Amino acid sequence: MSGPRIYAAGPIAGQSYKGATDWYDVLRAGIPEAEIIVPMRGKGWAKRIKKFKARDYKEDFRLNDLNAAVSSDNGIFSRDMWDVKRADLVFANLTGADEAEKVSIGTVCEIIAAQLFGNLSVVVAKKHGMHDHPFIRQAAWVYVYDFDDGIAAARIALNLPEEVE
Repeated sequence: MSGPRIYAAGPIAGQSYKGATDWYDVLRAGIPEAEIIVPMRGKGWAKRIKKFKARDYKEDFRLNDLNAAVSSDNGIFSRDMWDVKRADLVFANLTGADEAEKVSIGTVCEIIAAQLFGNLSVVVAKKHGMHDHPFIRQAAWVYVYDFDDGIAAARIALNLPEEVE
């Protein structure tokens, strides 16, 4: 794909597979011109997990060497940072994080990394939610409380028409 690249950052720990990934298709529909890079790619085995924890699952699921490597601490961190760095924009959806009842440390790190790499980020969060914090608001290029506003902001940043054609 030759369009812009968007890294889809969002909470995983505390979520089900569906809860962590459902919104990817909404983002794709809102910005069909873009390649949406998702942190859950190559992790179909994880659909068996009822609620993600921030830990290694190799022993629990008898993962093969490739799945274990991709899903290891180093595998997750290294690929996610590479994805953030090569993306034209980071779109962080923190709206589901309050349901997990914990701060999404990984997503916050990705937002900060985007800022340090010189990439723009659009952050969507709940007003007065646990991520509604000065550091996150300041690291984001745009910080909004509505997913559609986030998509509109991403389209502006990427110099795309305001409406999907």
